Amino acid sequence: MKSLRASLTMFALVGGAFSFNAWAVLPVGESPATFTISDGKDQSLKLEQLRGKSVVFFYETRDEAVIERNRALKKRLLAYLSEQSNWASKVAVVPVIDCSGAIGLFKGFWKDQILENSKKENLTIYCDWSGSFGQIFQADPSQSNVIVLDAAGKVVFSQAGLVPADQFPFSRLIK
Repeated sequence: MKSLRASLTMFALVGGAFSFNAWAVLPVGESPATFTISDGKDQSLKLEQLRGKSVVFFYETRDEAVIERNRALKKRLLAYLSEQSNWASKVAVVPVIDCSGAIGLFKGFWKDQILENSKKENLTIYCDWSGSFGQIFQADPSQSNVIVLDAAGKVVFSQAGLVPADQFPFSRLIK
């Protein structure tokens, strides 16, 4: 009994020395599983449709504070891309909102809000109705998650939380 107690104490001490982030965004070098998301008009977007392009995902909740966290990066990214020739054929910017909390009659309201915000941002915003996109990318539900895939579909950048523009791999997007 004494050795079991000592073992449990040692396990607790060693386990406490390490902290594992359960919301670590899909690591660099990984390829995500296939997914389907849709916009406010129920137009689907599948991972396969994005192959051959670099893709920048912003995965967020509808919480305004979370959405604002990387607003400066979003603006800087769109400004950078507008300076590049033919960027739309090379890069996709895909904001995705976790809409898994929308149920029943409220789903229509969510779609209306997604469409309104898509117009305001001049960018199609997609919905993760099931939460599966967030699970695939191991996104932190309390943060703005930024994930960049290369043209082959491999993660080349991933971070939850604030991403300062000087830490973002702009040069990896246009090749």
